[in-house]
Amino acid sequence: MTKFKYEKAVKAFLSNKVIEEACNKEPSMQGYLHALGESLKGFSPKSASDQRGLEMALEALRGVKRHHRRMHEANQKLQEENKSLTERLSVLEESGAK
Repeated sequence: MTKFKYEKAVKAFLSNKVIEEACNKEPSMQGYLHALGESLKGFSPKSASDQRGLEMALEALRGVKRHHRRMHEANQKLQEENKSLTERLSVLEESGAK
C-alpha cells in the first residue's frame, strides 16, 4: 500500500497554480476540481469510517463536477443566443434607419 505524501501533493497543486498565475491566466474551476480530485484519490484511509468519508467526498466532488459542466453548457448556450439576438437587433436597427 502506498503512503500518501501530503507535502508532495500540496507542492504539486501549488506549483500548478503558480505556473498558471505566472502565465497571467486565471485557473479554471475545472482545473481546481481536477486538482482536488487528484488530491483526494491520493489518500489511503486507515479505517472503515475514513474510507466512507473519502467515498462521500469523492461522490460530492463528482456531483459538483456534474453541476459545473451543466452550468458551463447552459452559459455557452445563453452566450450563443445573446450573440444571435444582438445580430438580429443590429440588422433591425439598420433596416429601421433607412
